[in-house]
Amino acid sequence: MCFIGQVQGQPGAELRIRIAAQDIILARDRPSGLSALNILPATVIAVREGEGPGALVQLDLAGQRILARITRRSARSLGLAPGLAVHVIIKSVAVARGDIGGIGPFAELS
Repeated sequence: MCFIGQVQGQPGAELRIRIAAQDIILARDRPSGLSALNILPATVIAVREGEGPGALVQLDLAGQRILARITRRSARSLGLAPGLAVHVIIKSVAVARGDIGGIGPFAELS
């Protein structure tokens, strides 16, 4: 379950949510004692280090592909590699109202 504020829709409705890669935090173990409520299990698909200090991590989150942009140092420290189980942490305030939409040709949120 994912907690996103100010969404008016039917419970159980499928939503498409745009999350900026830099707004995702990764953890090897499920963290506790956080203010963030969105802690979701995922699997690393690929890690690509950039020319600068960053790394782009492709993740499988319940069959959906998402990207996380973290530092190269963090990627190495966490030992990120394809197939590794991780937890994705997303602050709900990082998701703007315009980043949320319904799924399907006639889906709308009020």
